[in-house]
Amino acid sequence: QFVAVPQTLEAARVLNNLGVKVQSPIRTNYSWPGRFTPRWYQIDTSEFFTLHTRAHCHSAPRCVDKDTEFLTPAGWKKLPEYVPGDLVAQWVPETDSAEFVEPLEYIDMPCDEMIHLKTSTGVDQMLTRNHRVPYFSPSGKLLETTAEYVHVKNQAHIYGWRGKLPVTFHAPRRDGLPLSEADIRIMVMVIADGWFQNGKRRCRIRVKKERKKIRAKALLAAAGIQFSEYTKDFPTAKGFSIFTFDAPRQEKEFGEYWWDATEDQLQVIVDEVQHWDSSPRRTDAFAFSSYKRSSAEFIQYAAAATKRVASLHTLTRERRGAVEEEHVVYVRGNGTPLGVGSRNSSKAPTSTVVATPGGRCYCFSVPSTYIIFRRGGCIFISGNTGKTNAALWAADYLRKEGYVHRVLIVAPLSTLFD
Repeated sequence: QFVAVPQTLEAARVLNNLGVKVQSPIRTNYSWPGRFTPRWYQIDTSEFFTLHTRAHCHSAPRCVDKDTEFLTPAGWKKLPEYVPGDLVAQWVPETDSAEFVEPLEYIDMPCDEMIHLKTSTGVDQMLTRNHRVPYFSPSGKLLETTAEYVHVKNQAHIYGWRGKLPVTFHAPRRDGLPLSEADIRIMVMVIADGWFQNGKRRCRIRVKKERKKIRAKALLAAAGIQFSEYTKDFPTAKGFSIFTFDAPRQEKEFGEYWWDATEDQLQVIVDEVQHWDSSPRRTDAFAFSSYKRSSAEFIQYAAAATKRVASLHTLTRERRGAVEEEHVVYVRGNGTPLGVGSRNSSKAPTSTVVATPGGRCYCFSVPSTYIIFRRGGCIFISGNTGKTNAALWAADYLRKEGYVHRVLIVAPLSTLFD
């Protein structure tokens, strides 16, 4: 025998109290306000709040370790170094793009153990067990699970877990550089092989490879820059050509100035850098190297923000009698998501449970619920922590239904504008 029950919140509460599990009308009769689509766990939490007149949400924060970095408009910064006012790059899955926002919440708390996902092909993540891990299914659908689930499945299957982790994105909106495409290409050449004398803007480039000589002439001509080319007649200068010209800017590394580039400008930089401080690898892949950390940091960002997988490695070597660090960015030809599984069952495990480095974990809460992180030179996209929006949606629904008339909100003001 069936009994028709009105689809009201009161009826849902009564039925749930009687042990009959029914959904709250918030799932079907509520237009979720805000810029971002609520995630499944936020809908679950909001529903819980509406079905119970007294409720507390004690879901544990989902965090990363002290060596994980977040992306700012001027580069990467470790989470323990965050200060109020810093902007954080969130990932917006609907557009597959980065966006700089003020975090809604910053978490710094004790933590005993974490799950370490690490491969030799560009994955390095240190996550708490319940951390949200976005991934792509074999069909390309964006799904989500926990770090513990990834670890358990990775250990249980001979070839590991088969999900693919997002590690690239489209660049955030920036003001752009006041340089033409031709001038940008000139500056890539200058930063790679140029030098300035006596603090003057006059630049010199000394190259031996014929392809670089041809490239230099073509770039200078395209930019409309007058130049002179000459050679010197002594043994060590044999085969070298020297170009002199006035450069658009006087600098020898990709500093903070360059981080304001648009995605189109970043694509130009990634394309041009392959002709200079880089060596080809596989088809469309290359390795960029520099003794300037700032330049390597920027080129990795430029590649990742134009949908190319890029990892940064630092090599220590002796050069001219001194120990130096060379920073190498390995850039793939595409943005294919990375996995932690292996085709070789005899390889070392790619997920392990370890003691938390430093004994503390960190995270942010952002409106889109996804953050762009980096650890060990490997960029990745991961879920954030936070329960504020779920509580706000529940309160908004209850107010519209007449169950509450006033709401006390203890949260960052920026939450109210998202």
